[in-house]
Amino acid sequence: MTLPTSLPVEFLDAQHPDYVLNAGSLDDIELLYRGGQNLKSHAERFLIKRPRELSEVYRARCERFTYQNILGTALGWYQSALFADDPDILIRHGEVEAGDVQREPYMRFFADCDRAGTTFVDLWRDAALSLMLYRSAFFLTDLPKIGDQPATLAEQKALGALDPYLVLYDPRQVINWECDAYGNLSWVVIATVSDQRSFGAATTIFDRWYYFDRTTCGVYEARREKNGEKAETAALIHSGPHALAEAGRVPVRWIQLPESLWLANRAHLQVIDHLNQDNSYSWALFMACHPVPVIKGDYKQPPQNTEVSYIHLAENGAFEWAEPSGASFEHSANRIAALREEIYRQLYLQAQGRSSTASASAQSGFSKEMDMAPSRDVLNGFGDVIRAGMKNVLLDVAAIRGDDLTFNVTGFDFDAEDPADIESDQATLDMSIPSSTLRKEIWKRAAMRKLKDARPEIRESVKAEIDASPNDPEADRLAARTNAIRAGLTSAIDSKIL
Repeated sequence: MTLPTSLPVEFLDAQHPDYVLNAGSLDDIELLYRGGQNLKSHAERFLIKRPRELSEVYRARCERFTYQNILGTALGWYQSALFADDPDILIRHGEVEAGDVQREPYMRFFADCDRAGTTFVDLWRDAALSLMLYRSAFFLTDLPKIGDQPATLAEQKALGALDPYLVLYDPRQVINWECDAYGNLSWVVIATVSDQRSFGAATTIFDRWYYFDRTTCGVYEARREKNGEKAETAALIHSGPHALAEAGRVPVRWIQLPESLWLANRAHLQVIDHLNQDNSYSWALFMACHPVPVIKGDYKQPPQNTEVSYIHLAENGAFEWAEPSGASFEHSANRIAALREEIYRQLYLQAQGRSSTASASAQSGFSKEMDMAPSRDVLNGFGDVIRAGMKNVLLDVAAIRGDDLTFNVTGFDFDAEDPADIESDQATLDMSIPSSTLRKEIWKRAAMRKLKDARPEIRESVKAEIDASPNDPEADRLAARTNAIRAGLTSAIDSKIL
Protein backbone atom coordinates (compact mmCIF):
# COMPACT_ATOMS: atom_id res chain seq x y z
CA MET A 1 0.00 0.00 0.00
CA THR A 2 1.36 3.42 -1.02
CA LEU A 3 0.63 6.18 1.48
CA PRO A 4 0.08 9.85 0.45
CA THR A 5 3.10 12.10 0.97
CA SER A 6 0.95 14.51 3.01
CA LEU A 7 -2.50 14.48 4.60
CA PRO A 8 -4.75 17.09 6.22
CA VAL A 9 -4.41 17.09 10.00
CA GLU A 10 -8.19 17.10 10.21
CA PHE A 11 -8.19 13.75 8.43
CA LEU A 12 -5.44 12.29 10.63
CA ASP A 13 -7.23 13.47 13.79
CA ALA A 14 -10.42 11.58 12.85
CA GLN A 15 -11.58 9.63 15.92
CA HIS A 16 -13.37 6.34 16.37
CA PRO A 17 -16.90 6.71 17.84
CA ASP A 18 -15.88 4.69 20.92
CA TYR A 19 -12.92 6.99 21.45
CA VAL A 20 -15.18 10.05 21.27
CA LEU A 21 -17.57 8.45 23.76
CA ASN A 22 -14.93 7.68 26.40
CA ALA A 23 -12.18 10.28 25.93
CA GLY A 24 -13.53 12.78 28.49
CA SER A 25 -14.21 10.20 31.18
CA LEU A 26 -10.75 8.64 30.72
CA ASP A 27 -9.13 12.02 31.41
CA ASP A 28 -11.31 12.40 34.53
CA ILE A 29 -10.33 8.93 35.74
CA GLU A 30 -6.65 9.65 35.23
CA LEU A 31 -6.87 12.85 37.30
CA LEU A 32 -8.87 11.15 40.06
CA TYR A 33 -6.28 8.36 40.21
CA ARG A 34 -3.28 10.72 40.35
CA GLY A 35 -4.76 13.17 42.86
CA GLY A 36 -2.43 15.72 44.43
CA GLN A 37 -1.62 19.08 42.91
CA ASN A 38 -2.43 17.83 39.41
CA LEU A 39 -6.03 17.26 40.45
CA LYS A 40 -6.24 20.49 42.46
CA SER A 41 -5.20 22.49 39.39
CA HIS A 42 -8.31 21.05 37.70
CA ALA A 43 -10.60 21.57 40.72
CA GLU A 44 -13.19 23.48 38.68
CA ARG A 45 -13.59 20.39 36.51
CA PHE A 46 -14.94 18.37 39.45
CA LEU A 47 -16.12 20.80 42.15
CA ILE A 48 -19.77 21.62 41.44
CA LYS A 49 -20.71 25.30 41.70
CA ARG A 50 -23.91 25.98 43.60
CA PRO A 51 -26.74 27.82 41.80
CA ARG A 52 -26.12 31.59 42.04
CA GLU A 53 -22.96 31.02 44.08
CA LEU A 54 -20.79 34.12 44.15
CA SER A 55 -17.65 33.78 42.04
CA GLU A 56 -15.36 34.85 44.89
CA VAL A 57 -16.94 32.25 47.19
CA TYR A 58 -16.48 29.52 44.56
CA ARG A 59 -12.86 30.58 44.04
CA ALA A 60 -12.29 30.39 47.78
CA ARG A 61 -13.74 26.86 47.83
CA CYS A 62 -11.44 25.88 44.95
CA GLU A 63 -8.46 27.21 46.90
CA ARG A 64 -9.43 24.99 49.84
CA PHE A 65 -9.93 21.99 47.54
CA THR A 66 -9.11 18.63 49.15
CA TYR A 67 -9.37 15.03 48.01
CA GLN A 68 -9.27 11.58 49.59
CA ASN A 69 -7.63 9.44 46.93
CA ILE A 70 -9.70 6.30 47.35
CA LEU A 71 -9.30 5.30 43.71
CA GLY A 72 -5.50 5.48 43.85
CA THR A 73 -5.40 3.47 47.07
CA ALA A 74 -7.69 0.71 45.80
CA LEU A 75 -6.08 0.32 42.37
CA GLY A 76 -2.64 0.47 43.94
CA TRP A 77 -3.62 -2.49 46.12
CA TYR A 78 -4.74 -4.49 43.07
CA GLN A 79 -1.57 -3.64 41.15
CA SER A 80 0.63 -4.71 44.07
CA ALA A 81 -1.34 -7.90 44.69
CA LEU A 82 -1.22 -8.88 41.01
CA PHE A 83 2.58 -8.68 40.86
CA ALA A 84 3.43 -9.78 44.38
CA ASP A 85 5.06 -12.79 42.67
CA ASP A 86 6.57 -12.69 39.19
CA PRO A 87 4.96 -14.98 36.60
CA ASP A 88 6.88 -17.97 35.26
CA ILE A 89 7.38 -18.00 31.48
CA LEU A 90 8.21 -21.32 29.84
CA ILE A 91 9.70 -21.28 26.33
CA ARG A 92 9.17 -24.45 24.31
CA HIS A 93 10.42 -25.69 20.96
CA GLY A 94 7.93 -28.27 19.80
CA GLU A 95 7.29 -30.68 22.67
CA VAL A 96 10.50 -29.93 24.59
CA GLU A 97 11.79 -26.97 26.54
CA ALA A 98 13.91 -24.58 24.50
CA GLY A 99 17.65 -24.79 24.93
CA ASP A 100 19.95 -22.11 26.28
CA VAL A 101 20.86 -20.83 22.82
CA GLN A 102 17.20 -20.39 21.86
CA ARG A 103 16.34 -18.83 25.22
CA GLU A 104 19.24 -16.37 25.36
CA PRO A 105 17.73 -13.56 23.20
CA TYR A 106 14.46 -13.83 25.13
CA MET A 107 16.30 -13.55 28.44
CA ARG A 108 17.75 -10.26 27.18
CA PHE A 109 14.26 -9.21 26.07
CA PHE A 110 12.79 -10.02 29.48
CA ALA A 111 15.48 -7.90 31.15
CA ASP A 112 15.01 -4.91 28.79
CA CYS A 113 11.92 -5.06 26.62
CA ASP A 114 11.60 -1.39 25.63
CA ARG A 115 15.27 -0.40 25.13
CA ALA A 116 14.94 1.85 28.19
CA GLY A 117 15.85 -0.75 30.83
CA THR A 118 12.26 -1.76 31.68
CA THR A 119 11.77 -5.45 32.40
CA PHE A 120 8.99 -7.37 30.70
CA VAL A 121 7.18 -7.86 34.01
CA ASP A 122 7.48 -4.18 34.97
CA LEU A 123 6.03 -3.09 31.64
CA TRP A 124 3.09 -5.40 32.25
CA ARG A 125 2.72 -3.88 35.70
CA ASP A 126 2.12 -0.55 33.93
CA ALA A 127 -0.20 -2.29 31.47
CA ALA A 128 -2.24 -3.73 34.35
CA LEU A 129 -2.75 -0.22 35.72
CA SER A 130 -3.84 0.95 32.26
CA LEU A 131 -6.35 -1.91 32.16
CA MET A 132 -7.79 -0.98 35.54
CA LEU A 133 -7.97 2.72 34.69
CA TYR A 134 -8.97 2.70 31.03
CA ARG A 135 -10.03 -0.93 30.39
CA SER A 136 -7.49 -1.25 27.55
CA ALA A 137 -3.78 -1.27 26.84
CA PHE A 138 -2.01 -1.34 23.47
CA PHE A 139 1.39 -2.95 22.84
CA LEU A 140 3.36 -2.04 19.72
CA THR A 141 6.06 -4.56 18.80
CA ASP A 142 8.69 -2.91 16.62
CA LEU A 143 12.27 -3.35 15.41
CA PRO A 144 15.10 -0.85 15.93
CA LYS A 145 16.30 1.25 13.04
CA ILE A 146 19.80 0.47 11.81
CA GLY A 147 22.05 2.33 9.39
CA ASP A 148 23.40 -0.09 6.80
CA GLN A 149 21.17 -2.99 5.82
CA PRO A 150 22.76 -6.35 6.76
CA ALA A 151 23.57 -8.76 3.94
CA THR A 152 22.60 -11.98 5.74
CA LEU A 153 20.20 -13.16 8.42
CA ALA A 154 23.12 -14.00 10.70
CA GLU A 155 24.52 -10.49 10.31
CA GLN A 156 21.06 -9.05 10.96
CA LYS A 157 20.80 -10.99 14.23
CA ALA A 158 24.37 -10.06 15.20
CA LEU A 159 23.55 -6.35 14.80
CA GLY A 160 20.46 -6.72 16.98
CA ALA A 161 18.23 -5.80 14.05
CA LEU A 162 15.95 -8.74 14.91
CA ASP A 163 15.68 -7.87 18.60
CA PRO A 164 12.15 -6.43 18.91
CA TYR A 165 11.14 -3.94 21.55
CA LEU A 166 7.77 -2.94 22.99
CA VAL A 167 5.99 0.39 23.31
CA LEU A 168 3.00 0.63 25.65
CA TYR A 169 0.23 3.07 24.68
CA ASP A 170 -2.84 3.92 26.72
CA PRO A 171 -6.23 4.19 24.94
CA ARG A 172 -6.15 8.01 24.91
CA GLN A 173 -3.33 7.82 22.34
CA VAL A 174 -5.03 5.27 20.08
CA ILE A 175 -7.59 7.52 18.41
CA ASN A 176 -8.85 5.52 15.42
CA TRP A 177 -9.01 1.90 14.31
CA GLU A 178 -10.99 -0.71 12.45
CA CYS A 179 -11.49 -4.41 13.20
CA ASP A 180 -12.33 -7.40 11.03
CA ALA A 181 -15.27 -9.74 11.56
CA TYR A 182 -13.33 -11.65 14.23
CA GLY A 183 -12.38 -8.58 16.28
CA ASN A 184 -8.75 -8.42 15.07
CA LEU A 185 -7.32 -5.01 14.23
CA SER A 186 -7.31 -4.25 10.49
CA TRP A 187 -5.59 -0.88 10.93
CA VAL A 188 -4.91 1.57 13.73
CA VAL A 189 -3.85 5.21 14.18
CA ILE A 190 -1.82 6.31 17.21
CA ALA A 191 -1.44 10.05 17.92
CA THR A 192 1.39 11.40 20.06
CA VAL A 193 2.67 14.83 21.08
CA SER A 194 6.29 15.50 22.02
CA ASP A 195 8.44 18.59 22.41
CA GLN A 196 11.99 19.61 21.69
CA ARG A 197 13.58 22.27 23.87
CA SER A 198 16.82 24.15 23.28
CA PHE A 199 18.52 26.69 25.49
CA GLY A 200 17.66 30.21 24.40
CA ALA A 201 15.22 29.03 21.74
CA ALA A 202 11.47 28.51 21.54
CA THR A 203 10.05 25.06 22.30
CA THR A 204 9.03 23.09 19.22
CA ILE A 205 6.01 20.78 19.47
CA PHE A 206 5.90 17.68 17.27
CA ASP A 207 2.47 16.21 16.47
CA ARG A 208 2.88 12.70 15.07
CA TRP A 209 0.43 10.13 13.76
CA TYR A 210 1.49 6.49 13.42
CA TYR A 211 -0.54 4.39 10.99
CA PHE A 212 -0.34 0.58 10.92
CA ASP A 213 -2.26 -1.94 8.86
CA ARG A 214 -1.48 -5.61 8.19
CA THR A 215 1.58 -4.89 6.06
CA THR A 216 2.39 -1.17 6.07
CA CYS A 217 3.36 1.50 8.57
CA GLY A 218 3.49 5.24 8.04
CA VAL A 219 4.48 8.19 10.24
CA TYR A 220 3.08 11.68 9.63
CA GLU A 221 4.49 14.72 11.37
CA ALA A 222 3.57 18.38 11.83
CA ARG A 223 5.47 21.02 13.84
CA ARG A 224 4.26 24.02 15.81
CA GLU A 225 5.43 26.32 18.54
CA LYS A 226 4.38 25.84 22.14
CA ASN A 227 0.74 26.87 22.72
CA GLY A 228 0.38 27.32 18.97
CA GLU A 229 -2.40 25.87 16.85
CA LYS A 230 -1.87 22.66 14.93
CA ALA A 231 -0.74 22.86 11.32
CA GLU A 232 -3.30 22.21 8.60
CA THR A 233 -1.30 19.43 6.94
CA ALA A 234 1.21 16.80 8.06
CA ALA A 235 4.04 15.34 6.00
CA LEU A 236 4.85 11.65 5.63
CA ILE A 237 8.31 11.20 7.19
CA HIS A 238 8.51 7.39 7.11
CA SER A 239 6.69 4.54 5.37
CA GLY A 240 7.31 0.92 4.52
CA PRO A 241 6.63 -2.63 5.73
CA HIS A 242 6.51 -3.07 9.50
CA ALA A 243 8.01 -5.81 11.65
CA LEU A 244 5.03 -8.20 11.29
CA ALA A 245 4.35 -7.57 7.59
CA GLU A 246 5.37 -11.10 6.61
CA ALA A 247 2.97 -12.54 9.20
CA GLY A 248 0.17 -10.31 7.85
CA ARG A 249 -0.69 -8.95 11.31
CA VAL A 250 -1.04 -5.42 12.65
CA PRO A 251 1.96 -5.04 15.02
CA VAL A 252 -0.27 -3.63 17.77
CA ARG A 253 -1.84 -5.95 20.35
CA TRP A 254 -5.07 -4.67 21.89
CA ILE A 255 -5.44 -6.01 25.43
CA GLN A 256 -8.91 -5.38 26.87
CA LEU A 257 -10.73 -6.28 30.07
CA PRO A 258 -14.34 -7.42 30.24
CA GLU A 259 -16.67 -4.54 31.11
CA SER A 260 -17.37 -6.09 34.53
CA LEU A 261 -13.66 -5.83 35.49
CA TRP A 262 -13.23 -2.17 34.51
CA LEU A 263 -12.78 -1.04 38.11
CA ALA A 264 -12.22 2.69 37.63
CA ASN A 265 -15.39 3.01 35.58
CA ARG A 266 -17.40 1.27 38.30
CA ALA A 267 -16.35 3.80 40.92
CA HIS A 268 -15.96 6.89 38.70
CA LEU A 269 -19.23 8.68 39.51
CA GLN A 270 -19.23 7.73 43.19
CA VAL A 271 -15.71 9.12 43.58
CA ILE A 272 -16.80 12.47 42.12
CA ASP A 273 -19.84 12.51 44.42
CA HIS A 274 -17.61 11.74 47.42
CA LEU A 275 -15.22 14.50 46.35
CA ASN A 276 -18.02 17.11 46.31
CA GLN A 277 -19.58 15.90 49.56
CA ASP A 278 -16.22 15.95 51.34
CA ASN A 279 -15.34 19.44 50.08
CA SER A 280 -18.79 20.80 50.99
CA TYR A 281 -18.48 19.35 54.47
CA SER A 282 -14.98 20.80 54.87
CA TRP A 283 -16.18 24.23 53.70
CA ALA A 284 -19.16 24.15 56.08
CA LEU A 285 -16.90 23.33 59.02
CA PHE A 286 -14.52 26.09 57.99
CA MET A 287 -17.35 28.64 57.82
CA ALA A 288 -18.79 27.43 61.12
CA CYS A 289 -15.44 28.21 62.75
CA HIS A 290 -15.66 31.76 61.37
CA PRO A 291 -19.28 32.81 62.04
CA VAL A 292 -20.64 36.24 61.02
CA PRO A 293 -21.71 38.55 63.89
CA VAL A 294 -25.31 39.81 63.84
CA ILE A 295 -26.27 42.88 65.93
CA LYS A 296 -29.92 43.82 66.39
CA GLY A 297 -31.39 47.10 67.68
CA ASP A 298 -32.02 50.75 66.83
CA TYR A 299 -28.81 52.70 66.53
CA LYS A 300 -28.08 56.34 65.93
CA GLN A 301 -24.51 55.35 65.14
CA PRO A 302 -23.36 51.97 63.87
CA PRO A 303 -21.74 49.78 66.57
CA GLN A 304 -18.02 49.22 66.54
CA ASN A 305 -16.79 45.67 66.23
CA THR A 306 -13.07 44.93 66.26
CA GLU A 307 -10.86 42.45 68.02
CA VAL A 308 -9.33 45.17 70.24
CA SER A 309 -12.40 47.15 71.25
CA TYR A 310 -15.74 46.50 72.90
CA ILE A 311 -19.13 46.31 71.24
CA HIS A 312 -21.58 49.00 72.38
CA LEU A 313 -25.22 47.90 72.05
CA ALA A 314 -28.25 50.15 71.95
CA GLU A 315 -30.97 49.82 74.53
CA ASN A 316 -32.79 46.52 74.01
CA GLY A 317 -30.14 45.57 71.42
CA ALA A 318 -28.95 41.99 70.86
CA PHE A 319 -25.75 40.38 69.65
CA GLU A 320 -25.82 36.96 67.92
CA TRP A 321 -23.78 34.84 65.52
CA ALA A 322 -25.00 33.69 62.13
CA GLU A 323 -23.89 30.06 62.09
CA PRO A 324 -25.49 26.72 61.19
CA SER A 325 -27.21 24.78 63.93
CA GLY A 326 -25.07 21.73 63.24
CA ALA A 327 -27.94 19.37 62.41
CA SER A 328 -26.77 19.00 58.80
CA PHE A 329 -23.20 18.20 59.83
CA GLU A 330 -24.12 14.77 61.18
CA HIS A 331 -26.02 13.89 57.99
CA SER A 332 -23.09 15.07 55.85
CA ALA A 333 -20.59 13.04 57.86
CA ASN A 334 -22.77 9.92 57.59
CA ARG A 335 -23.21 10.46 53.86
CA ILE A 336 -19.45 10.79 53.31
CA ALA A 337 -18.76 7.62 55.30
CA ALA A 338 -21.46 5.71 53.40
CA LEU A 339 -20.08 6.89 50.05
CA ARG A 340 -16.57 5.88 51.03
CA GLU A 341 -17.71 2.37 51.95
CA GLU A 342 -19.81 2.11 48.77
CA ILE A 343 -16.82 3.05 46.60
CA TYR A 344 -14.71 0.32 48.17
CA ARG A 345 -17.61 -2.10 47.75
CA GLN A 346 -17.82 -1.23 44.05
CA LEU A 347 -14.11 -2.06 43.87
CA TYR A 348 -14.66 -5.36 45.74
CA LEU A 349 -12.61 -4.14 48.74
CA GLN A 350 -15.36 -3.64 51.28
CA ALA A 351 -13.15 -4.58 54.24
CA GLN A 352 -10.83 -1.67 53.45
CA GLY A 353 -13.75 0.74 53.29
CA ARG A 354 -14.96 0.13 56.82
CA SER A 355 -14.14 2.70 59.47
CA SER A 356 -12.52 1.94 62.82
CA THR A 357 -15.94 2.31 64.46
CA ALA A 358 -17.41 -0.71 62.64
CA SER A 359 -18.97 -3.45 64.73
CA ALA A 360 -16.80 -6.16 66.27
CA SER A 361 -18.22 -8.81 63.93
CA ALA A 362 -17.47 -6.66 60.88
CA GLN A 363 -13.88 -6.17 62.09
CA SER A 364 -13.25 -9.84 62.78
CA GLY A 365 -10.63 -11.70 60.77
CA PHE A 366 -13.18 -14.12 59.33
CA SER A 367 -15.46 -11.28 58.24
CA LYS A 368 -12.61 -9.46 56.51
CA GLU A 369 -11.52 -12.67 54.80
CA MET A 370 -15.03 -13.19 53.46
CA ASP A 371 -15.20 -9.56 52.33
CA MET A 372 -11.94 -9.97 50.43
CA ALA A 373 -13.05 -13.16 48.66
CA PRO A 374 -14.57 -11.25 45.68
CA SER A 375 -11.31 -9.34 45.22
CA ARG A 376 -9.50 -12.66 44.74
CA ASP A 377 -11.96 -13.52 41.99
CA VAL A 378 -11.24 -10.14 40.37
CA LEU A 379 -7.50 -10.78 40.61
CA ASN A 380 -7.99 -14.15 38.93
CA GLY A 381 -9.94 -12.41 36.16
CA PHE A 382 -7.10 -9.94 35.68
CA GLY A 383 -4.65 -12.83 35.67
CA ASP A 384 -6.50 -14.61 32.86
CA VAL A 385 -6.33 -11.49 30.67
CA ILE A 386 -2.68 -10.73 31.48
CA ARG A 387 -1.48 -14.30 30.90
CA ALA A 388 -3.14 -14.39 27.48
CA GLY A 389 -1.80 -10.92 26.64
CA MET A 390 1.76 -11.84 27.60
CA LYS A 391 1.60 -14.99 25.50
CA ASN A 392 0.30 -13.13 22.43
CA VAL A 393 2.95 -10.41 22.69
CA LEU A 394 5.68 -13.04 22.97
CA LEU A 395 4.29 -14.84 19.92
CA ASP A 396 4.65 -11.56 18.01
CA VAL A 397 8.27 -11.29 19.17
CA ALA A 398 8.97 -14.87 18.05
CA ALA A 399 7.29 -14.26 14.68
CA ILE A 400 9.47 -11.21 14.07
CA ARG A 401 12.62 -13.12 14.97
CA GLY A 402 11.57 -16.09 12.86
CA ASP A 403 11.74 -18.49 15.82
CA ASP A 404 9.47 -21.53 15.92
CA LEU A 405 8.72 -21.28 19.62
CA THR A 406 5.68 -21.39 21.87
CA PHE A 407 5.21 -19.83 25.30
CA ASN A 408 3.39 -20.83 28.44
CA VAL A 409 2.78 -18.22 31.15
CA THR A 410 1.89 -19.38 34.65
CA GLY A 411 1.13 -17.39 37.76
CA PHE A 412 -1.51 -14.77 38.58
CA ASP A 413 -3.48 -17.44 40.43
CA PHE A 414 -5.11 -16.14 43.62
CA ASP A 415 -7.42 -18.95 44.73
CA ALA A 416 -7.20 -19.22 48.50
CA GLU A 417 -6.55 -22.67 49.91
CA ASP A 418 -9.70 -23.90 51.62
CA PRO A 419 -8.97 -25.26 55.14
CA ALA A 420 -11.96 -27.56 54.70
CA ASP A 421 -10.13 -29.38 51.87
CA ILE A 422 -7.10 -29.96 54.09
CA GLU A 423 -9.24 -31.25 56.95
CA SER A 424 -11.17 -33.52 54.57
CA ASP A 425 -7.97 -35.01 53.14
CA GLN A 426 -6.51 -35.60 56.60
CA ALA A 427 -9.77 -37.15 57.84
CA THR A 428 -9.71 -39.57 54.91
CA LEU A 429 -6.11 -40.55 55.64
CA ASP A 430 -6.96 -41.01 59.34
CA MET A 431 -9.60 -43.57 58.37
CA SER A 432 -6.70 -45.95 57.57
CA ILE A 433 -8.31 -47.28 54.43
CA PRO A 434 -6.03 -50.08 53.13
CA SER A 435 -5.43 -48.57 49.71
CA SER A 436 -2.09 -47.20 48.53
CA THR A 437 -3.78 -45.85 45.41
CA LEU A 438 -6.20 -43.77 47.49
CA ARG A 439 -3.37 -42.36 49.62
CA LYS A 440 -1.39 -41.38 46.53
CA GLU A 441 -4.39 -39.69 44.94
CA ILE A 442 -4.96 -37.64 48.09
CA TRP A 443 -1.27 -36.70 48.17
CA LYS A 444 -1.38 -35.67 44.53
CA ARG A 445 -4.45 -33.52 45.09
CA ALA A 446 -2.80 -31.78 48.05
CA ALA A 447 0.43 -31.29 46.07
CA MET A 448 -1.40 -29.75 43.12
CA ARG A 449 -3.06 -27.23 45.41
CA LYS A 450 0.36 -26.19 46.69
CA LEU A 451 1.84 -26.06 43.18
CA LYS A 452 -1.00 -24.24 41.45
CA ASP A 453 1.41 -21.58 40.11
CA ALA A 454 4.16 -24.03 39.13
CA ARG A 455 5.07 -24.83 35.55
CA PRO A 456 3.11 -27.72 33.97
CA GLU A 457 6.16 -29.99 33.67
CA ILE A 458 6.92 -29.53 37.38
CA ARG A 459 3.37 -30.46 38.32
CA GLU A 460 3.49 -33.54 36.10
CA SER A 461 6.89 -34.50 37.53
CA VAL A 462 5.54 -34.35 41.09
CA LYS A 463 2.56 -36.51 40.11
CA ALA A 464 4.88 -39.06 38.49
CA GLU A 465 7.12 -39.16 41.56
CA ILE A 466 4.13 -39.80 43.83
CA ASP A 467 2.87 -42.57 41.52
CA ALA A 468 6.34 -44.14 41.39
CA SER A 469 6.85 -44.05 45.15
CA PRO A 470 6.81 -47.50 46.78
CA ASN A 471 3.63 -48.70 48.40
CA ASP A 472 3.59 -49.00 52.17
CA PRO A 473 2.51 -52.58 52.96
CA GLU A 474 2.87 -51.96 56.68
CA ALA A 475 0.41 -49.08 56.49
CA ASP A 476 -2.00 -51.26 54.51
CA ARG A 477 -1.63 -54.09 57.09
CA LEU A 478 -2.27 -51.73 60.00
CA ALA A 479 -5.24 -50.21 58.18
CA ALA A 480 -6.72 -53.67 57.56
CA ARG A 481 -6.19 -54.65 61.22
CA THR A 482 -7.79 -51.38 62.41
CA ASN A 483 -10.78 -51.93 60.18
CA ALA A 484 -11.11 -55.54 61.36
CA ILE A 485 -11.08 -54.41 64.98
CA ARG A 486 -13.67 -51.77 64.22
CA ALA A 487 -15.82 -54.33 62.45
CA GLY A 488 -15.51 -56.76 65.41
CA LEU A 489 -16.46 -54.10 67.92
CA THR A 490 -19.41 -53.13 65.82
CA SER A 491 -20.59 -56.74 65.62
CA ALA A 492 -20.25 -57.16 69.40
CA ILE A 493 -22.21 -54.01 70.08
CA ASP A 494 -24.90 -55.07 67.63
CA SER A 495 -25.24 -58.49 69.31
CA LYS A 496 -25.67 -56.92 72.75
CA ILE A 497 -28.33 -54.55 71.43
CA LEU A 498 -30.20 -57.38 69.80
